[in-house]
Amino acid sequence: LLVTLSQRMKFALHEGGTLARLGGDEFVVGFFNTDIAAVSCRCQRMVDAVSQTPYAIDMQRFSLGVSAGLIEAAAFEKSSLKEIIAAADNLCRKAKKRPNEKLVIVDSGRLFLKHQRTELELIACLERGETPEGLYMVMQPEISLTRPFESLNFEILLRMKNKEGETVPASVIIEAAESHGKSAIIDRWVVTNAIQWIERHATQLANTRFVGVNLSGGSLNDEAFVEELFDLFEMHRVALSKICLEITETVALTDMRMMQRFIDRARAAGAKVGLDDFGAGYSSFGYLKGLSVDSLKLDGSLVRDAVRSPAGEAIIVAIGGLVRSLGMKSVGEF
Repeated sequence: LLVTLSQRMKFALHEGGTLARLGGDEFVVGFFNTDIAAVSCRCQRMVDAVSQTPYAIDMQRFSLGVSAGLIEAAAFEKSSLKEIIAAADNLCRKAKKRPNEKLVIVDSGRLFLKHQRTELELIACLERGETPEGLYMVMQPEISLTRPFESLNFEILLRMKNKEGETVPASVIIEAAESHGKSAIIDRWVVTNAIQWIERHATQLANTRFVGVNLSGGSLNDEAFVEELFDLFEMHRVALSKICLEITETVALTDMRMMQRFIDRARAAGAKVGLDDFGAGYSSFGYLKGLSVDSLKLDGSLVRDAVRSPAGEAIIVAIGGLVRSLGMKSVGEF
């Protein structure tokens, strides 16, 4: 397989770059004396060459997925080769998490490298089992379209300020934690601080029916974290009544039986549970019969399309009707 793979990539290169294998299924390609726009086309050809045509080995046919990260070394100024390859590898990991984007490109190195170094510092902190400094939460309102003055609900979003006081994108924090199996450290901080915030502002939250708190798949698969979570819920029943635990669609479908047990236990404790990013992954109505959640949050891509096309509007109307019939609330992002 590796031989066939290498031959396809070399053919797609047309002798225009240097191909090397780092190990396992990881390859590096170096391009010289050319601009990133031209190189991006050649990289896309390589991605297509690897993934579009099935492989036939020992009477078996199968396809391969591929992800790639492309950076312009000149944009990284005096960075070492190790840092440059690490940056490309970081982009590659991002591409793995984006089902519709197999090639991720960065042509401005300064900002990306700053995020890269921040991520490395974050990873070092998480590996020590410590909560990163500078974390804080912001509240995004979720308001009813039909009865906007009856309730004021929120979704909690995670942010962080670095040592220079600059805001670090949430994606940098989350990807650093998830890629190193340390999501529980971040989620523990978010849940604990969400509960404290609700309790501090209890008298001002009479019209707040739920506060959305996102949980990652890594945390939900960590039995120690889950037990710690329910111990925390047991001590804060009042705050828990306003919490809606949000689980992404793709995570929920990884192990539906395990997920339903978690949902039943969370609802029995007094929390609400919502399914997040519906429409960004599998988008099958069938599995909704097996997950008894309180709300369905539609991915922003579906919501944006609804105002641009009759088809997009029809999809929203259909999902809305289904959600009402199942006794759930529907929330639209964007």
